[in-house]
Amino acid sequence: MGLLGKANAKSDSVPAEDSVDIRAFSIDIQALIDRFHLKNHLFHCVLLRPENGDRKGFMEIAGMAGTYGIECSCLPNGNCLMLLPGTLDIELFSHRFAKSSGSTIISQFSADSSSLAYKKIVVINGE
Repeated sequence: MGLLGKANAKSDSVPAEDSVDIRAFSIDIQALIDRFHLKNHLFHCVLLRPENGDRKGFMEIAGMAGTYGIECSCLPNGNCLMLLPGTLDIELFSHRFAKSSGSTIISQFSADSSSLAYKKIVVINGE
């Protein structure tokens, strides 16, 4: 089974929306980016908007993402932030996760600085 097949198979095991505490995913975004940057000097950021602001879409994205070393967090306005290691193909993964979860890609970019990535995310996300 290829990488994308594994991602799809993993999405079938995502718990129901009401069985997971969404607040557990709403962590300090700056700290998340800082920790991720320590492990991945070059990394990619993808901002997704789940269909109709649906939290279930976020849960599907988070369930698929963990398999590949991708960190995922729900932003305060309901958008989803994915942090991908620089070794992954940003176009392939962002398109596949967006399509699989019914989300829209808001932005995607590469970064080698956690502070600049955070500032860009704040501007794009409108916080």
